Amino acid sequence: MFKRVLLCHDGTSAGRRALRRGAELAIELKAHAVSCEGCSGWLRSQSAVWALLDEWEPAAVSFDFERKLYRKIDESRSQSWIERTAQALTAWVAQPVVPLALASVLVLTGFLVDHHSFQPQPATHVRQTIMPVDAGQLDKELDDLQLLQQLDLVKDETTRQPGSM
Repeated sequence: MFKRVLLCHDGTSAGRRALRRGAELAIELKAHAVSCEGCSGWLRSQSAVWALLDEWEPAAVSFDFERKLYRKIDESRSQSWIERTAQALTAWVAQPVVPLALASVLVLTGFLVDHHSFQPQPATHVRQTIMPVDAGQLDKELDDLQLLQQLDLVKDETTRQPGSM
């Protein structure tokens, strides 16, 4: 596993330091893997994966692969942008998630339209006017309001008492 550590050396001093640090890191990792059961198990599984990848043989490319590739490229160049867009949208809509999402949006929209709670209220224009008021009259009105508030407080206290009913 550790022989697969890729080290890059470009001849610069930074490259030489990276090369030394990479070698030191590989030694540290190997020492740690010996003492750590979890890491050693992971390294064994990685070694098995690398061994399988070493045995893997890629499939042979057909003799007319390049001809087919260039024909598809030429066909895509000859299509207009509308045809390419329509083709992409057709492939996108063919996904199973898209019809489900569109149906969900449709149901949600129908529900919101049917059960809307927003009732627009007609605009009312409040007209404010400032009128000159006699100070004595204003004082009398405030006294009357204070008297009414005191009467409401007395009424509330009598209704709260248990023997008043």
